[in-house]
Amino acid sequence: MNILEQNISDRSLNYVNKLIVQPLVSFGHLKLDEYDIKQLSDIVQDALENTKSNQSLASSFGHYTKNWNIDWHWIAHHITWDYYNIKQAQTINKMFGTNRQVYKSIDNSHSPDCLALYLSDSINRKSEPKIFTLSELIANGSNLSKEKKDWKPVIGLTDFGFRKYHPDDNPEWEEIEHYYDNTSLSTKSEWEVWDKEEGCFITENKPLTERQKKIRSLIKITVTDDNGRTINIGNDKNISVDKNDLK
Repeated sequence: MNILEQNISDRSLNYVNKLIVQPLVSFGHLKLDEYDIKQLSDIVQDALENTKSNQSLASSFGHYTKNWNIDWHWIAHHITWDYYNIKQAQTINKMFGTNRQVYKSIDNSHSPDCLALYLSDSINRKSEPKIFTLSELIANGSNLSKEKKDWKPVIGLTDFGFRKYHPDDNPEWEEIEHYYDNTSLSTKSEWEVWDKEEGCFITENKPLTERQKKIRSLIKITVTDDNGRTINIGNDKNISVDKNDLK
């Protein structure tokens, strides 16, 4: 079974295990028994099935655990956004198949590791995204709960860890931020090219093949307007009006 084939019940339990149980329960930050894990899994499944917001899911986590010292919003975001990318991949697969070219769009990420995974130039956030086939990312599975050395480009999200920074460039004021992974899976058609100035893919005028040119040259349409004039369209020519009809 690949990452796109997992049912929503198992996927919900997987999110709870990888984003709550392993990082929080295993290190003593939260106490949960099997019943609690099942209840949290049901909360996640309900949120995914009913497209609930991060705020709603985070609130449900807080109210159930009675613990508001945990960054439930970060956890909720990484559950719902990972699932969004999974749904995107399922749609792309259904429409185009697994050989379709895809990439991850980067949205205001500060994480150097995120840029290195998904951009052609990791020090330039406006550089061209790396291009993959959908099958490659399916084969790479998930990065959730994996160590940095095992990270690969994936359909879903990655916990890129924390960073220290100084708000307003004040060296005496230090904050710690948990990186958010906001990457989203996008698809690229074969006639799209990267525009460096715009920082996005644009559609390139695709030249006609010889077969298309031949077919177009054989097409001719004759239309008679309300005044009885004959208008010819086709044969790779502009629209023309029969001169006899203008007399």
